[in-house]
This record gives sequence, C-alpha cells and structure tokens, in this order.
Amino acid sequence: MERAIKCGKEANNIANKYNLFKEKTEARMCLAAAYNHNKQPDDALLIYSQIIRDIESKQKEADKTRKDYIYSCLAECYTNKGDIYSEKELHKQALSAYHKALIFFRKKGDKKGIANCYNSIGVKYSDQGTYDIALNYYLKALLIKEELGDMKMLSVCYTNIGVVYFYQEDFENAIEYYNKALKIDQKAGDREGESTCLNNIGSSYFSLNKFEKALEYYNKALKIDLLLNNTLILARDLNNIGLVYANQKKYSGAMESYQKSFSIYNQLENDYGKAAILANIADLYYKLDNFSMAVSKANESLEYIQNTQAYFVKQSVYNTLSEANEKLGNFNYALSYYKKYSEIKNNILTGEQRNKISKQMTQYEVDKKEKENTILKQQNQIQLLSLKNQRIVTYILIIVLLFVIVTAVFIFYLYRINKKTNQFLEAHKQRLQNTNSKLLATKRDLTDTIAVRDKFLSILSHDLKNPLISVISFTQLIKNSIGNISEKELKGLAENLSLSINQMYQMLENLLLWTMSQQKLLLVNKENINAHKIIEKNILFHKISIDSKNITVSNHVDKNLIISFDKNMIDAIFRNLISNAIKFAPQNGEIKIFSHISDKTIFEINDNGIGIKEEDMPKLFSEETVLIKNGTMHQKGHGLGLSLCQEFIKKNGGEIWIESIYEKGTSVKFSIQ
Repeated sequence: MERAIKCGKEANNIANKYNLFKEKTEARMCLAAAYNHNKQPDDALLIYSQIIRDIESKQKEADKTRKDYIYSCLAECYTNKGDIYSEKELHKQALSAYHKALIFFRKKGDKKGIANCYNSIGVKYSDQGTYDIALNYYLKALLIKEELGDMKMLSVCYTNIGVVYFYQEDFENAIEYYNKALKIDQKAGDREGESTCLNNIGSSYFSLNKFEKALEYYNKALKIDLLLNNTLILARDLNNIGLVYANQKKYSGAMESYQKSFSIYNQLENDYGKAAILANIADLYYKLDNFSMAVSKANESLEYIQNTQAYFVKQSVYNTLSEANEKLGNFNYALSYYKKYSEIKNNILTGEQRNKISKQMTQYEVDKKEKENTILKQQNQIQLLSLKNQRIVTYILIIVLLFVIVTAVFIFYLYRINKKTNQFLEAHKQRLQNTNSKLLATKRDLTDTIAVRDKFLSILSHDLKNPLISVISFTQLIKNSIGNISEKELKGLAENLSLSINQMYQMLENLLLWTMSQQKLLLVNKENINAHKIIEKNILFHKISIDSKNITVSNHVDKNLIISFDKNMIDAIFRNLISNAIKFAPQNGEIKIFSHISDKTIFEINDNGIGIKEEDMPKLFSEETVLIKNGTMHQKGHGLGLSLCQEFIKKNGGEIWIESIYEKGTSVKFSIQ
C-alpha cells in the first residue's frame, strides 16, 4: 500500500507538471483510495476535499461532455467522503456528504448512483435511530432497483427494510424481508450475502424467544463464514451463538463464545465490536449474580463507545448498570442509568415512528400495485393492437405473395433465355480483363524500371562526376608536384582530396540506399538511439567540409534524448541534412541543430545560407521535377539525399518539411513519433 501511495503521488506530480486536468484528478482519486486502505482516513479526506475544490472551479467553463465527467468525479468524491465519515461514526458529516453526492448523481441522471445514495442515507438515519426517515430512503432505493432489475442491490434494500422492522420489534415482517433477500443471494451464489441474511433471520427468531430456531440459523451462517474465512463476520456469529447459550442458561458455553468473539474484535481493533461483546459479558455476569463484575464490564464497554452513537449497545449497557447497581444498593446510580436507558428506548420505539413506517409500507405496496396495474393495462392494449395489426399484415402478405409468385415466374423465364448469352459474355469479358491487367502490370513495372534507370544514370553523370574529376585532378596534381611544393601546400591538397573522396563516398552510400529502397529491400528495424550522439558522429564525418568553409556547427539537442528509430536510416538522414546545410552555408557561416519536444519530437537543422526561392519550394519533394541547385562553392546536386530523407522519415512514421527565406537561410525540420 505504501508503494501505491508513492505511485499516486508521482502520477499526480507528472499530471500537475503538464497541467493534465483529467489525469491529475484520477491520480489524486487513486492516492486518496490508497490512503484510506492504508488506514489514513484523514489524509484521504483532505485529498478528496482538494479534488472537489479544484473540480468545482472548472464547472462553469466545461462543455457537456466534460460536465458529465465532472459530475461523476464529484459524486464519487462525496460518496467516498461519506463512507469514510461512516467508518469514523461521524453520522452528520456522512449524511451531508451523501446528500451532496446525490445532487451530482441526479445531474448526471445516474439512476444506479441515485439508488445507492438513497440506501447509504437510509443507513445513516437508521444508525441514528430515526427509522421512519431511514425507511423512506430505503423504499426510494427499492423502487429504482426494481426498475433497473439490479438483484444484488434489491437484496441490500430488502435487508435494510428488514433491519428497520427488526429495530421496531416487528420481527415477523423483518423475517419476511430477510427471506426475500436470502432467496436473491442464494440464487446469485453470494455466500457472504447469504450468511448475513441467515444471521439476521436468526436474530429475529432470537428476539421472538425461539432460541433453537435462532441457533439453527446462526450455525448455518457460521458454517458459511468458516468456509469464507471472514474473521469479522465470524466474530459476529460467535457473539450471537453466545447470546443463545446465555438465554438457555448454558453460561459456560456463552462465556466461551463471547471470549472467542472478543479476541477476534481485539485483533481487528474494532471498538464497536469489543463494546458489544463486553456489554453481553456484563449481562452474563448479572445473570450469574456477580453484580460487581457486571458493573465493571459494562463500564469497560462504555469506554469504547462513549463518544459514538451506538444506541443499542448503550441501551444494553445502561440497562445492566441500572439493574446491577440496584442489586448492589447504589440506588442513585441505578436511577441515573435507568433514565438513560429509557431515553434511548423511547427514541427507538416511538409510536409516531411506528405509524409513519406502517403508512410508508402501505403506500409503497399501493404504488407498486398501481404501477403493476398500469403496466398490465398497457400490455393488454398492446396485445389488442398487435392482433389487429397481425390480421392486416396477413392480408397484405397474401397479396404480396401472389405478386411475387407471378413476378418470379416471369423473371425465371427471362433468366433461362439470357443465361447462356450472359455466361458467354462474362467468360469473354473475364479473359479480356485478365489480359488487360497483365498488360497494365507489365507497363507499370517497365515504366518504374525505366524511371529508376534514368534517375540512376542522371545521378551518376552529374553528382558522381564532379567529385570523381576532383579526385583525378588532385591525384594528378600531387603526383606532378612531389618535391616541388611545401608540406603545407601538400597538406591542403590532401585535405581537398579527402573532401572529394568523402563526397564520393556519401554519394555512393546514398545511391546504394536509394537503389535498395526502390527495390523494396530496406526494412525498418527500430531501436532506442541517443540523438545527440548520432548528430555528433555526423558532424565529425563532415569535419573537413566544415573546416574548409570555416563554418560553426552547434548541436543544441539534449544529451540524454533517446528516440525510437531505425539506426541506419537516422544516420543517413542527419548525414544528408548536415551535408546540405554545409553545401548552402556561406564562408564563415553558422549551422544550428535543435530538438523540440511536445506530443512529438521535432528536429531542426538551421543554416544562414543562400535560402530557397518561393517558386522552387514545391519542387523539393516532387517525384516528377528535378531541382538542380548549386551550393555556395558551386557544388551540384539532384536532391537524391533529400528524397532519401523523406522516404526514411515516412517509413519511421514521421514527416519532413522546409522553411526558407531567400538569401537569409533555411530550416529543415522533421518529426518522429
């Protein structure tokens, strides 16, 4: 869980850095959930409050799609806050949060969310003992869940209604609704839900003093929970079995069950559970006439729930303290605790609440019956209309069928006449199409071959001719001048010779790559490459050309920038683009290489050379037009390198473009994924 918190913080920092609203919200939602699971509810509440504050500031400027997302986030945040407050037994704060969540579920039109909110609100009112209000919300949730056919939540609604009846001591109705929930859970194979229903039915029979029946259901629940290994629920089962034993005067068995249950609650640090068990142990000591121990255990129970609204545990504790103190002769204490006991009992069992609950259930049944009658009437009307329409449709179908039969006979007659003619024409047409396709394919292949040959010969006769002549000239000059020239002059000739050889090598390398590309022999093999290093390598490759023109080349690309690209292709791209920049840069010129990172990585090779005329720009990447352009030292080229760059960049999922101002300079840019 600590790792989850760390990952949530990192995700939030990244989203915050790039101002990603949705990703930032989701990262913080995950972080808050991680805090809550790590038993840091206050940190979780703080995060949810921050999310709510940030999202609410975005509501006015959001469009409909974004508003739906905002409503969902706000509803989820308020719901989660309500759940955390519930765990902390802060019922007022929980109710406030659930009511706010309900507002946004309604705005979004999320019926399932609305029903779940109604249910959560009902639980909170039930926890506070206001069962008439709780039942009102449970019934609202039930109507929606019946409409949606959500069986799992129907089971929850039936269970909650059963709980209301149980606490109003209407145990027969409680059993009826618990059994409805039990049937749904058994059908769905929900063993945990089945265990809860069995336990609730057992508690109802216990309250009816049918102890053997109660024990039967408690043992069924215990059997399931042992299989599920759910320790919290096992503690509940053991407590309930202890209650049965206590009322059957099997006191040793009761004490053993209580102690096992208390041990589990103690391990889980569940204060409410420990308080409930201690209350039962106090009652057991009272039955054993050990009144001092009864008072001691009752007071110990109160320490766990003094500042909570655990009404039923407090009711039991105050009753035990009143009766035990009376037996001990502490009449003032006995009277004081009896008043507290009576106050809670009267709040829970008011006649007004009973009447409201009865009216609400009656109204629910009436509404449900009216709804069923309305649906039945609609179904009958639909059925009558359907029968009437069926007769009309039958007559129409007979007429249409007769027409179809006559038409089919006529069409079949025409079909037999034309079948042989069509077969002959189709066969002849197919032969012509096959012959034509073969001729067109042959023509395309021949045209492509001739174009490749012409371009190849053109490049050989122009681009390769000049550096080859230079090599021959410099070689002859060196040969004839040996012994007659200084070492410095000889070094200059050697550098010029090396420059010409490099130009020839680059041209041959480009020709080889271009030829392989035309023959579809080049395959893309992407790998992770350090962009800065590959650029430095190609700057070094052109060092003689750079020095010969005294050009300043600066590499501004991040030294740690890693790109995914075919290594040979990216090498050829930078080699050709840097070569072009050198070719068109002036003496003492400047070349700058940049990278820009947004959703894509963009490289830029910028020179302050002669630039490109506006009318020549469309010719740069044209396959039909050849743009012959001289460099600042009269170097000629046919754009083979630029064509190669364009093809390699496209193969790797990018694109290339050129921005230029004539006599000012040029920027060649290309993007990669």
